[in-house]
Amino acid sequence: MKLLIGVRSLALFFIVFTQSYSLLGQIDRIDFKDETIQDDIATIFATYEGIDSIRVDYFDGIPVNLDIYGIIDSIYYAGKTGILNYTFYNLNFEGDRFWVKKKYPMVYNLILSKNFVHYTTLMESKTSGILLTKTHSYIAKATRFSTVVATPRAVKIKEFTEYLNQNYSEAIKLTRDSVLILQVVVEREGTMGETELLYGERGKFYDFVFGTKESQFPFGRFFHPYLNNGTPRRSLADIYIRLNPDKTFTVSSTGRQRKLKIKNFKDDYNNPLFIF
Repeated sequence: MKLLIGVRSLALFFIVFTQSYSLLGQIDRIDFKDETIQDDIATIFATYEGIDSIRVDYFDGIPVNLDIYGIIDSIYYAGKTGILNYTFYNLNFEGDRFWVKKKYPMVYNLILSKNFVHYTTLMESKTSGILLTKTHSYIAKATRFSTVVATPRAVKIKEFTEYLNQNYSEAIKLTRDSVLILQVVVEREGTMGETELLYGERGKFYDFVFGTKESQFPFGRFFHPYLNNGTPRRSLADIYIRLNPDKTFTVSSTGRQRKLKIKNFKDDYNNPLFIF
């Protein structure tokens, strides 16, 4: 499989590493006065033993980015070689919020708690970050840069949601869950290529949402493709669909920092997949 191999792949690693490491910027240590917060942080690291550190960025008091760093490759080991072991969650994407709540419910509850969010107001900027470790906590201005990743077209999200709302009926039985999460290859034209079902089950509900074949996914060019120096490139995106209790649908999607999860994926040398 060829995914930005060679020098390009190495450059990508340093971009990601620099991006993550630069988030620290000029940091100040936090001494949480609230004993509940202190206890929650201690419980998190005692419960999730594989976590080395946690980084969450806020915009105007709302969490937008979450990085979970693994115990082996930490942001503190700047001299360590190898790929940085961390998982990024885009908290503006309902699918990533779903995964955080499922995998790390205590982390999710903490970063949304009013008393914890209060500490982001210590920065003059609306953008701020909090870094948690087992021994210390820090606050810093968020400096994450952005790239032009694959993004869903707003009008297509609206059309797709309306289509689901108008055509759903009780005859479409749910297998077990009302949530589907799908990873897709976003082709250079903005259409959907290969797919992998990350959460949920195939059945009547899946067929209703995506069609009996993924190629029948409605509304054609659903995405704005990733642009590399102005040139459209193949990339990845995740799509989240949820049937709400009131029988309406929530649709959300992102292409930010997706990890390839499509099984048996074979890249095209002449049309490579760009992963960010």
